[in-house]
Amino acid sequence: AHCNGKYVFKYVSISNGLALYSYNCKTGKKRKIASSISTSQLVGKRIYYAVSNGNGTYNIYNVNLAGGNKKTIVKKLKAFSFGIFDSKYIYYNIYDSNTSATTYYRYNIKTKKSQKISESQYLSVWY
Repeated sequence: AHCNGKYVFKYVSISNGLALYSYNCKTGKKRKIASSISTSQLVGKRIYYAVSNGNGTYNIYNVNLAGGNKKTIVKKLKAFSFGIFDSKYIYYNIYDSNTSATTYYRYNIKTKKSQKISESQYLSVWY
């Protein structure tokens, strides 16, 4: 679970993956943010999360800490797994099982375009 002062974020296992909830620590109210998520990250005062479409593509959204004011970042982003999300980029990779090659990308939230990057660029945002 992620914690940010007034709110706690919790994953709950459901039949088709994970559901994400926001709990208000002061009022005790909980709010379901989404089902079938593959990842979520706290970025500033927003929660970014990826929802699988079941075909190797994902929709990326963000909400405020209370779980409201949902915004769509990108729909049908083809990805194998995700790295770091920040306020400017979504880092992700695509794995080719035929060649066993992994290609790294970052999606620019402002321009709505993906750019191929090196593995070292991908890893550098982790540290």
